[in-house]
Amino acid sequence: MNSNVRVADMLVRLMAGEPLGLSVDDGVFVRTFQRDLATIRPALAARSAGKLVETKAHHWRLVLQGERENLPLISGISSILLGSRSLTTAEMTEALTFVQARLSPDESHTVNTWLTQEKEDYRPIAQAQPLIAKLDEAIASRQRLTFTYQSPGQSD
Repeated sequence: MNSNVRVADMLVRLMAGEPLGLSVDDGVFVRTFQRDLATIRPALAARSAGKLVETKAHHWRLVLQGERENLPLISGISSILLGSRSLTTAEMTEALTFVQARLSPDESHTVNTWLTQEKEDYRPIAQAQPLIAKLDEAIASRQRLTFTYQSPGQSD
């Protein structure tokens, strides 16, 4: 793969929220990987599009500018998700990971610390069925969904 294609692929992956890691399987040398990142950094800086943060040796992710201001919002969204009890445990884990995906490791740790008790206490509603798949089907078929909220003591 030529360098332009490789750098473009790396940038697209970063912008999609994927972490970049140097793998022996990639066939890219450490120095080449570093040169590619050095090409990407100025482009991100010129557009104030974010910065690259090394999460562990030779593993990088894009952190958007101004995310620190979003910590309360991300924490609030996460709390609402947890409080709704509407997702299965697997869906909740996936949703929280998605919401926090663009945070730096330190900021993600901060949010997770804030949510520790809520996450430990999370119990989906009785007989919870996967909601995300139903939402996906409804969106694809342009169906309207109606949600009915009941207190625990009410029945149909």
